[in-house]
Amino acid sequence: RPVAMATLREPDNLIKAERFFQEARLTATLEHPNIIPIYDIGFNEHYGPYFTMKLIGGSNLTAIFNKERKANMPLQQLMDIFNKICDAVAYAHSKGILHLDLKPENIRIGEYGEVLLCDWGLAKVIGSYDDTEETALDPLLYNDVTLDGVIKGTPGYMAPEQIDTTLCSKDERTDVYALGGILYFMLCGKSPVCGAEVQQMLDDTLVNKIRLPSAQLTENLPAGLEAVSMKALSFSPDDRYQSVENLHHEITQWQSGFATNAEEASFLKASFLLLKRHKTISSLLSIIIIILIFSFIQISSNERKVIEALNLYEEEKLQTELLGREASPQVEFLALRAIKAFEFDKALEFINRAVETNPHNNRAWYRKAHIHFIRQEFHLANKAFKQFKPSTSYSYKLIKFSNTFAQLKANDHQLLDSDNFIKLLSIFKNKGDIYKLYQYSAQHYSSLEEHMKVFLFMLKHDNKKIKNWHVSYDLKDGQLTINLSNHKYLTNISSLIHLPVQNLNISNTAVWQIWPLNKLPLQILNIKNCKISSIDKLLKIKTIKKIIVDNKQNLLFHNNSPIIKPYK
Repeated sequence: RPVAMATLREPDNLIKAERFFQEARLTATLEHPNIIPIYDIGFNEHYGPYFTMKLIGGSNLTAIFNKERKANMPLQQLMDIFNKICDAVAYAHSKGILHLDLKPENIRIGEYGEVLLCDWGLAKVIGSYDDTEETALDPLLYNDVTLDGVIKGTPGYMAPEQIDTTLCSKDERTDVYALGGILYFMLCGKSPVCGAEVQQMLDDTLVNKIRLPSAQLTENLPAGLEAVSMKALSFSPDDRYQSVENLHHEITQWQSGFATNAEEASFLKASFLLLKRHKTISSLLSIIIIILIFSFIQISSNERKVIEALNLYEEEKLQTELLGREASPQVEFLALRAIKAFEFDKALEFINRAVETNPHNNRAWYRKAHIHFIRQEFHLANKAFKQFKPSTSYSYKLIKFSNTFAQLKANDHQLLDSDNFIKLLSIFKNKGDIYKLYQYSAQHYSSLEEHMKVFLFMLKHDNKKIKNWHVSYDLKDGQLTINLSNHKYLTNISSLIHLPVQNLNISNTAVWQIWPLNKLPLQILNIKNCKISSIDKLLKIKTIKKIIVDNKQNLLFHNNSPIIKPYK
């Protein structure tokens, strides 16, 4: 296939070559329809360092916008492009990667409508999150480009914290700021901060000197989109959208004819949008009202009272149905957020409300069946699946698995035994659902033996590079001791978080994440020769009594204060 090849202008510069390869490998780990795919990375004796990627026709967003805007490019079409950009950035954030150079020039629009996010040269790795495969990126290796004290990015789209690092650290909201800048550009054709001098643009950014998009044009702009853009461009990260998903949801709201949260629409405007979304119903109601008025003139006062009462009943019934349909997607969204936070009881409560307010919400029924499946309530899942019209191969697989494992349980008040649960996890291919299934079960196990069986399965699933396992555990005097030492490829111990581990040995391993340890009731922790570079956060474990650091010293705790003592 024809490909595009990227080469280094200075192939003999080892520092630039290293960063060149870092960008290529980082981009290659992001497999998403709206992120440029990398095919090959290597070194050629003629070109030096290189990587090849998909060859895309078309042009970047700036050129497309300037060309199409003259022909009145529909705003809905621009928002479709923007949504795809949000999808790509949200996916990167889920993998713990910030782009940090989002701008129209880095967005390619193909000849057939493809939207691809390019140029990850300034990207920063903030953690691998759910990605536990061998391709996970180490932040210590990939962050030197953005942490060397030099301002890097594109003036006009850079967040204040990229210019002045003393303001706050860069996180997902830094990319939200740049997405707000791209939305601003789509509305008025200019960057949020303009100027002939770079230093002046940087200074204007630091004082938040941004004009409204509507002030740049003579034509009227949708107030909802303008408000969304300005909220995303807020100086303080706390005032921006806290995630790309929240920003994406606002654009979807506007496209569906709803008021955005950012514009704080009045009741009058919200009512107008409701009528606009339901033109047929609005016209029908108008006709009914005219007929009723004419009837009121012709009939007696007693008959008029009866008709008025009947009309009031019908109107209230119609309004109730409309409100139910409007509220159902919102409650469904709350249920989805609860699932992502592993709050499965709350998720079930929300999704039950969603199907009650609108029994015809097909997607809500799927969510309800999915939540019951995660909770191993297969009989209830089967009932919900009967209300759902499957449309994807994955939904058909869920129905099949639910039917199969429902036969292994007499009722939904008990969990699968460890052997059958491991069987379920083994045939499942969706990594996110495997983790959700384990999270729910781990929270409800009453038998430590059952829990340990499933924990060991998850530990091996999360660390596939290890072939020879030698794990030991012991429960003595109510104290659980687990020894995971001397596994040099052990990196992921997140499956520990629901075990009552009080004595843990992870010496001589590649473990570097601290957050799973903070969730354990640890008293003794051995971290000799680990990848953990700082123990500051470990000091927050209230139950800790001893941390073994190396062969010369360890930390003992007295009244929650660490004291360095010789190793014994």
